[in-house]
Amino acid sequence: MNAPTVLRAECDASGYRSAVATIIENIEQAVGATLLDIAENIDASRDTVSDAKYGKTTLNPVHLVRLGQVYGAGFLNPYFALFGAQAAPMERKPTVDVLPLIARASLKIAEARDPRGPGGATEVPQERRAYLPDLKSMQREVGCLISEIEEVLS
Repeated sequence: MNAPTVLRAECDASGYRSAVATIIENIEQAVGATLLDIAENIDASRDTVSDAKYGKTTLNPVHLVRLGQVYGAGFLNPYFALFGAQAAPMERKPTVDVLPLIARASLKIAEARDPRGPGGATEVPQERRAYLPDLKSMQREVGCLISEIEEVLS
């Protein structure tokens, strides 16, 4: 009877569904995984993953966690963006040298902006898609490097 008042923020299911759809699409493009591959890797049915990709239903949070575990926390950033956050690595040491990752991504971005390319000086979606996997690979390693440097400087 004297229950405390709880403030509840409105949760927009369409925002969550859109974020999950983006996550699944990013995994498909960056990893080359099919919906069936993704479903098998997170112990879900293909229909569950397909319905989530096309916004027909919401994805169970357990499956969202499994997406992060299998494909990396960086893929979950569309979800974290719903509340102004992004995934940060807990492991603070880079596992590979970031310079080749940065150089490879830089070259692909420069090629995408080449006036002789498909979109001229403006990057077109297929050009961005070509360097997205490199940016995702680089994301974790650069995050670790930043954390490592900040730790030494503190």
